[in-house]
Amino acid sequence: MAITRAAIPTIKINETKHGVAAKPATYVVEVRRKSEPEGDPIAYLLIQREEQQRLDERDGSVFEANIEITYTEIVSKDYSWDVSKKGWFTACYSNLGNEPKISLSAARPYNMGYVIVEMERLRGQRFGTYLMNEVVSWAKRWPDATILPIHLLAGQAYEGNKERRNRYYEQFGLEFEYADGSKASGMSKPMRAAQLVDIDSWKENIRELDLHGYMTFLLTERQKNDREITELQRQLDSNRSYMAKVRAAPFRWAFEQRFPNFIETIVRLILFGLLAYSVVSAFR
Repeated sequence: MAITRAAIPTIKINETKHGVAAKPATYVVEVRRKSEPEGDPIAYLLIQREEQQRLDERDGSVFEANIEITYTEIVSKDYSWDVSKKGWFTACYSNLGNEPKISLSAARPYNMGYVIVEMERLRGQRFGTYLMNEVVSWAKRWPDATILPIHLLAGQAYEGNKERRNRYYEQFGLEFEYADGSKASGMSKPMRAAQLVDIDSWKENIRELDLHGYMTFLLTERQKNDREITELQRQLDSNRSYMAKVRAAPFRWAFEQRFPNFIETIVRLILFGLLAYSVVSAFR
C-alpha cells in the first residue's frame, strides 16, 4: 500500500531542510530583458510549486512523484482576467516495475506533454530556461532514471523558433535524432537523469524573491513613492501660491519680471546719494 506525502514546507529561497535543498511552495520571480540585465524589470511572476510523492510502505522508497510549477504574472486588477498571463510546467517520475522513468514535460509517464511559455513577451528572456532548470534539478534526484523521449514537432519549427527551441532542449544535455538535415522534427536519444545539465545562465536577468523579500521591496517602493508625492504636492502648493500672487497684481509681476533688480538698484542709488551728501556736507 502506498501513502502520499507533501513536499517539505519552507519559506526562504534555497533553504535546506534535513539536508535537502528546498524552495518555498510560493515565491516571486523578477524578470529583466536578456539584452538589458541592468534595466527595469519587465515582469514579476508568482511561482507556485507543488511536489507530491508516493512511497512504498515496505521500504519507504519513492515509486511515483510529480512536480507542477505554476506561474502567474503579478498585474493590476484591470488585467487579472487575462489567462495568457498564466501557465505551468509539469514533470513526473515513476518506478513501477522497477524501471525508473522520468517525463520532463508530462504529469504521467508516456503522456504527450509539452513545454511552452504562454506569455509571448517572455519568450527568449530565459524564463522558460529557468522553469525547465527547476524541473531538471528535481529530476536529478533519481540519477539512474531513464528520461523518456521528447518529441520535436515540425509544426513548432516556424521561422525564428526552430533554432531557439532546439537550443533550449540541447542546453540541458538532451541529444536528438532529427528526421532530416532541417532539424525541424525529431526525438531525443535515450539518456539517464544523471546526464542532464543544470543551467544557471538565467541568473543574469532573473531573480528569485521569497514572499518576505518581495513584500519588503513593495513597502520600500511605496514609501519612496509617498515621499515623491509629498514633494510634488509641496511644489504644486508653492506654484499655486505664486500664481495667486501673479493674478492679484499682474502689472507688478510683469514689471518685476522686466526689471527684476529695479527696487534694489533704486535703494542703492538713494543710499549712495545720502552718503555722498554727507561727505560733501562735512567739508563745507
